[in-house]
Amino acid sequence: MNQQLRGIILWRDPRISGALFIFGLLVLIALSFYSVIVVFTCITIPTLVVTIVLRCLFAAKSAIFKQSNDHPFQYWLEEKWEVRGEKMDSMNRRAAYYANTIVLHAKKIIFVEDFLESLKGLVFLYMWYYIGKNISAITLMFLGYFGLFTIPKVYDMYRKHIDCALKQIHLKYEECYQRIIDNVPGISERMKKKKKEKNSKKEKEEEKND
Repeated sequence: MNQQLRGIILWRDPRISGALFIFGLLVLIALSFYSVIVVFTCITIPTLVVTIVLRCLFAAKSAIFKQSNDHPFQYWLEEKWEVRGEKMDSMNRRAAYYANTIVLHAKKIIFVEDFLESLKGLVFLYMWYYIGKNISAITLMFLGYFGLFTIPKVYDMYRKHIDCALKQIHLKYEECYQRIIDNVPGISERMKKKKKEKNSKKEKEEEKND
């Protein structure tokens, strides 16, 4: 994660994080009443008017006092706001990797490669259906936005306690999952074969690294 973004969501500088949080919250409130185009133009038009006025004031000041015409936004004009080719290639590779992973996982769930995984996928889809039926998109955006500015900070403050609780939950899940596999005929043998294949792959990779 970018260090600047990490610092913002973890509230390293409360003034910057607070200002950005309030600005984003106002944008979301506006989006709940108006369209994206209206909100975008209502933000950009006053911004452009302010920058033009400041540019004219600095030009008039330079003409009156016969000083060098210093540009008020020279610092930002000199900054390189561009995406490098290497960065773009890295982003494309990452996006392709995640897309292929999702497609492969979806294929396995839809065509029932693993019965339990398909059942989990069905429960997951039903959960999202229930959320989409009862909660609007703007409400999900509000929840996601508040979560972005609160969950990482809470996790950063109580990391040890949260990690311990998550570990316990994971162990309980693995225990229940293993019981289901052992009690359902036919599945346990498949899972054992998969574990053997995974272990053999790990051993081969370790041998290559050595």
